[in-house]
Amino acid sequence: MLQHSEHGKPMAFGKINWAEKRNSVRRPTQEAARIVIKGSRVLDCRLVNLSETGACIRVASVVGIPEEFDLEMNEEPTLRKCQFKWALDGCVGVRFI
Repeated sequence: MLQHSEHGKPMAFGKINWAEKRNSVRRPTQEAARIVIKGSRVLDCRLVNLSETGACIRVASVVGIPEEFDLEMNEEPTLRKCQFKWALDGCVGVRFI
């Protein structure tokens, strides 16, 4: 069953297989990261998996996460611009743009 978040993106409840929509293989990780909103507001998060084209990020809450934001990862010296794609069970799927 799909419902929509505060900004119209799908939020899924139950088991859904998202793998068929991925463009590249994701590797598991437990890296700490930060969501940077408009260059100043920072939300701590943790990467669940990562690929060349996107990531799954565990967050405390999806409330307040905009459709586009920057992701600061410990392993990369630069910010990655992200587009919010989906939310499920405390995780957010993003595409790198």
